[in-house]
Amino acid sequence: MDAINRGIASSGTQPEGVFIPKDARGTGKETSGDQEICAARERLDEQKVEFSLEVAAFEEKKNRERARKVIERHVATGRLLPAERIPMSAFLAALDRTSSFMYADDAPKTTMAALFERFLKSLPKRIAYGEHSHASKSLNIDKPGSLAVAARKLMNENDGMTIDQAVRKLKESS
Repeated sequence: MDAINRGIASSGTQPEGVFIPKDARGTGKETSGDQEICAARERLDEQKVEFSLEVAAFEEKKNRERARKVIERHVATGRLLPAERIPMSAFLAALDRTSSFMYADDAPKTTMAALFERFLKSLPKRIAYGEHSHASKSLNIDKPGSLAVAARKLMNENDGMTIDQAVRKLKESS
């Protein structure tokens, strides 16, 4: 473009349909309008950079929150231990979600994050939450009250069974 402008400046003619400001034709003088345009372009470039940084920060925050929710779901189901919550969330958030690859010849393209999430789903449960007592299966025959309750329950389940038969059966099974 500079060569064209210099050529036009030396010839003194301007091609048809092309506007070239007077100072761009080789006069070397900048007008106040040119300075304003340059300043406006610099401000616009600064705003673009600021906006890009804001978008990147928002995307990073959104990605961290998504990773936290995925990991939290696996902690709740017992596939991950509660102590693994923070490092696994950080790891998942750091994985690439944009570029995809094929990890095997017959596998579809996927991202690293999706592959890791699939791996987490395939893990067996490592911890079971909730109550784990088996009071009905384990009987303390040293406590007369619990033996009597269990014997009566067994008698109700088996018509015609006497209390002696129920107690004897409970003592044999325990």
